[in-house]
Amino acid sequence: MGKRNLYLSDTAAVQLKLDEVQKRARLRCLSAECVQSEVRYWEKKSGACDISTQRLNGVQLHIQASGEKFAKAYNGSPMETCVDVRHNGREWVIVDVYRDYVKSHNWTVTATLTTDAEAALIKRLLTA
Repeated sequence: MGKRNLYLSDTAAVQLKLDEVQKRARLRCLSAECVQSEVRYWEKKSGACDISTQRLNGVQLHIQASGEKFAKAYNGSPMETCVDVRHNGREWVIVDVYRDYVKSHNWTVTATLTTDAEAALIKRLLTA
């Protein structure tokens, strides 16, 4: 994606990157606001918004834009937009934006936690 960091908080720049990747796509697309919303939703549901941002350093989220089932007669391979973001200890940074074959028929956000973030989230859940 180049050497310059693409911060999730920079809505306009994120949308430009998404538009570039999705230029010919019509379905299963993402907007910058949607990606930001999915990250905030994950933070709230996981409890990540209640722990130090330093503890989130290295956490990665994979966001997929699936959402519908396809008839067995569907002729072709449906594609979806995927976005990978990683927390740098201060904020979320876009790691990759790409189109890929649909792997799930649901919107998904998959988290890869660091040991430090996992321990902090478990501690927060046990003391809540």
